[in-house]
Amino acid sequence: MTGTTNYMGKIPSWVWHEDGMKQKEIIIKKTFHLLNKVGNVSFKMALTGTASVFLDGILIETLKEHPRLVTRFEEITNFPNHLKAGQHELKIEIKCETPMPVAPISIHLSNRLLGMIGYLEGDDLWIPTDTTWMTENRQVTEICVYGEEPFGDLENSPPSFIRGGFEDIVTKSIKEITILKENLLESKWQDQLEIYGDLGETFPLSEFEEKDRFIFYHVRKQTEWREKRKWQRSLDLRGIPSIRIDLQKEYNARFIVKNKGAIPLTILWNGSESIDELEHYDGCMTDWLEIEPNCQASILPQGMRYLDFFIYGQPNCKFHAEIGFEEAYAELEQVGRFTSDLPLLNNIYDVAVHTNRICHQLGLWDGIKRDRLNWVYDYYMAAKADYVLWDDFKVLKRSIVELGHGTPYGYWMNSIPSYTLWWFNNVWEYYLHTEDKEFILAMKEDIQKHLQWVTDNIESDTGFFKEKHAPFLEWVPMEEEEYWNAFHALLMITKKNLNQLIAYVPELGSPVKWQEPNLKEEDFLVNSQALIIPLMGILSGVVSDTKAIEFLKTYKPTNPISPLSAFWLAECCSKFGLQEHAWNVLQIVWGYMLEKDSTTFWESSILTGKRDFHHNQTTYTAYDSYRMSLCHSWSSTPVQWISRYILGIKPMKPGFREVVFKPLPLAELRYCSGSISTPFGAIYVQVNKEKNGELATKVIAPPEVRII
Repeated sequence: MTGTTNYMGKIPSWVWHEDGMKQKEIIIKKTFHLLNKVGNVSFKMALTGTASVFLDGILIETLKEHPRLVTRFEEITNFPNHLKAGQHELKIEIKCETPMPVAPISIHLSNRLLGMIGYLEGDDLWIPTDTTWMTENRQVTEICVYGEEPFGDLENSPPSFIRGGFEDIVTKSIKEITILKENLLESKWQDQLEIYGDLGETFPLSEFEEKDRFIFYHVRKQTEWREKRKWQRSLDLRGIPSIRIDLQKEYNARFIVKNKGAIPLTILWNGSESIDELEHYDGCMTDWLEIEPNCQASILPQGMRYLDFFIYGQPNCKFHAEIGFEEAYAELEQVGRFTSDLPLLNNIYDVAVHTNRICHQLGLWDGIKRDRLNWVYDYYMAAKADYVLWDDFKVLKRSIVELGHGTPYGYWMNSIPSYTLWWFNNVWEYYLHTEDKEFILAMKEDIQKHLQWVTDNIESDTGFFKEKHAPFLEWVPMEEEEYWNAFHALLMITKKNLNQLIAYVPELGSPVKWQEPNLKEEDFLVNSQALIIPLMGILSGVVSDTKAIEFLKTYKPTNPISPLSAFWLAECCSKFGLQEHAWNVLQIVWGYMLEKDSTTFWESSILTGKRDFHHNQTTYTAYDSYRMSLCHSWSSTPVQWISRYILGIKPMKPGFREVVFKPLPLAELRYCSGSISTPFGAIYVQVNKEKNGELATKVIAPPEVRII
């Protein structure tokens, strides 16, 4: 066999027997032929279970089952360093007593609870686990690609694995940083950070050992960081050379350290989204790298903007290190653009684009620091920016598929009933913007499965759900009865959108015939602190146009409000021609985040002047201090609002084959221009406001697009 340069081949996948959980004892093997002798050979693997590794029938090593084995690549230390030319067989006998844990919230991952991943490498040799490996007399099944949940990124991964199991994550050097402070060292920056000086005190590293398996990667890492942070806080670091870095924007970032000195170095580091989180949060990212002289090491990418580095090693010795920074995101070409003579409007658009872009990773994550997962409502909202920004929707599609295909009948997606309804709306809006019938038909079985589950949970005579469940439509606290009404308003919206989809794709089956629940207008216009309640009444049509306009004209954004509800508020205002009210919402909510030097938009929002805005967001439900994400994909929605109501392009038929062109000018706006992505190419728009207040507009669209 001839291979490629180390790490440049295909990234390995998690594999297992096709029978899944029915087979907890299996043999996985790979036969290969070498044309020549190969040197520098090693074999590394991760798995659920105990593994006995054989090469050419000889037992090389046995790994005992341990939670550690599913978190990192373990090197088989007794594996031969050289392999002779000829035929070889690598065989792994696996016995698993403890699969990965699963809960209703992760039920869509229940076919990924057992797995093994590994790679054999050497000089011009690269053999990763894939479906060419065998178990019994059949090929193994791919459980998931590298980086997917429930395993996530693995420690000790080659740096090139950052491109992810779908092979489409790209990296880009971060060229500008700010040094905020330094202690007992000198530094300089020229595309990379150089630090040097004299080492001071030293201390032993904390002993950390994985004790449990976790349903998600981020839960495991946060547990680990808390323990390491506790250890760090027991130290007096004032005598340790240190430096604080601002990457100037939040990124899904990693850093690579080169030890250019003559002694081993340890780099203790912390990462965060805000300075207050860096200084005060018990769960702040906390870890270390150990680097031998003339060697380098890197971290797995994490969502952060600020970094603290503490450098230590042999006391009274000189050190010299070089640190480079990279961001990672899915490779997408930006088609949608916007500019105007309003700096704040431009800034909101640009920061929303950045927020949306960096949440495109293996999936369309809700955020890059915490819950790096495919949450239905999050990617439904994020997709609103996707449809006008990017050249393709590969990340969105695999997110739709993961929840739709992985969640079995009898379960709600992400364990939240409203999320299954949002999934249907997501499928409709995907088709509306793409006319991708092939994808919709590929999802037919899953659409019908979840449609049947919802139908089976509805009372046929009343249209209400049979059982009440824990309320969730928004992080803002709400009363159970408020949620119950708004949830059924969402059900009405879902029925309408599903029937629109079925009208265009009749192969999906008969129209949905759920009984319309008897909802009362006055139940949505109660004095609720949850803005989403009246908005769901308006969006569903339960609240009349007259009452909707009355509410929208008088409502003033106040705490508690999130960017989630703020988008729907702006959308409703623009729908009824209240464009200045909609713009006021963006200025208040997104403008406030920008006032706080935000470079990405948040999961929630506060409209107060308190110093530590990040900590103060704990007024919302479910989260303790600093857990609210400062980079959240569902807050990128201003991109769609600007495209629809400032540039004025709104699709009326699937695939943008027919669009309404109706810019709604702002009083202070004199000029704007931009582009919107469609399946046929970009639509270009230019709007000028003449001195007499009239609009002079220009629109250029592909021939397949009809402007009305």
